[in-house]
Amino acid sequence: PVVLDVRTASARYPGIGRYTTGLARALADDPHARGVMLLHGPCPDARLPLSVLPGIVCRASPFDLRQQWEVRRTLRQSGARLYHSPYYLMPFAPGVRTVVTCYDLIPLTVPGLFGPGRRLAFRVAHALAFRAASAIIVPSRSTRDDVSRLFPAHATKVEVVPIGWEFPPA
Repeated sequence: PVVLDVRTASARYPGIGRYTTGLARALADDPHARGVMLLHGPCPDARLPLSVLPGIVCRASPFDLRQQWEVRRTLRQSGARLYHSPYYLMPFAPGVRTVVTCYDLIPLTVPGLFGPGRRLAFRVAHALAFRAASAIIVPSRSTRDDVSRLFPAHATKVEVVPIGWEFPPA
């Protein structure tokens, strides 16, 4: 199966949560996407299509160090062949082919917005996510260019996939 990580489908992540929920709902509507499973937390968002796509639970949040081994174990137990993380804070050695979505690199491209410590942490976390990924999805050519310029070793992995669907409130 393909596993989509929907732990960010919540009000805590307004943009990423909306993207993740929209993607999950679009996959649930696609009859060719029946091999997709949703990796969610203990209390999944009610808007997720868990009645259509099977869910698997991971108790570690994207901010929890435990996700480094718990997501990997969950993927192995589910028989996953591909893991899609819509967030750069992900397991950095997931044990299966991985796709990561990168929306922007604003902390690295807008001077003075963040201090040096936060910029370094953002850069390192993205470098680890990009290293783990077989493919990097970005929503625009601008983000593609930023990833290619700031992380040149991963430039060949970048694919532009515009974000373009809406979903009605549940």
